[in-house]
Amino acid sequence: MLTLLLLLVAVQATAQRRLELWNKNQLNVGLSSRLTLKVSEKIHYIPENGKLEVLFGEVFINDRPLEWMEYGVGFRVTKLQPITDTWTTENRLMLFADFSKTIEAFKLTFGNRFEYRNFSDLPDHFRYKQTFTFQFPALTKWGMRFYVSEESFMRLDTGNMHLARFFGGLHLYKREHFQLSLYYALQKAKLRNDWYSSDIAGLNLQLAI
Repeated sequence: MLTLLLLLVAVQATAQRRLELWNKNQLNVGLSSRLTLKVSEKIHYIPENGKLEVLFGEVFINDRPLEWMEYGVGFRVTKLQPITDTWTTENRLMLFADFSKTIEAFKLTFGNRFEYRNFSDLPDHFRYKQTFTFQFPALTKWGMRFYVSEESFMRLDTGNMHLARFFGGLHLYKREHFQLSLYYALQKAKLRNDWYSSDIAGLNLQLAI
């Protein structure tokens, strides 16, 4: 896989490693048997310097015409300060399509997302995100299960991958109306022609009504 090869090259580059804490809270509202409204907010916090680096809110409309297919459109507003202490605003329009396959109790999902990123003081661009997620069989009746995931981002104006993450996580509790997950992720981000590494510890909370 091209993504994996690029990551192996990136690992050899000089990298600055740091810890990030992520938290995402999401509310899913069923509109019909197929349509779901998803509203969420997320923060990225850097304990080393006590800095809140990313804060965003987003909304998605999802349609699931088939059990193995889901697609939709979303919009996100982000405040971020990745390099300096100056906040930048990003407005992002997103289109996605996810495809899944369940074999016995294992589930594989392939996700695709196209984004248009509009910044207040940075160049606008289109980007493509791909995701592979593999969920293991549930360990308990309340849905505790391990999962691993990979995601990579490619800027379409340059044709270069600039961001990739590998996740290992645990759904502590997963039922129809509530899900709580913990995860660790290794992130590789390309800034100014250099690759930087981050260790991410995250918590996701999801409610459905």
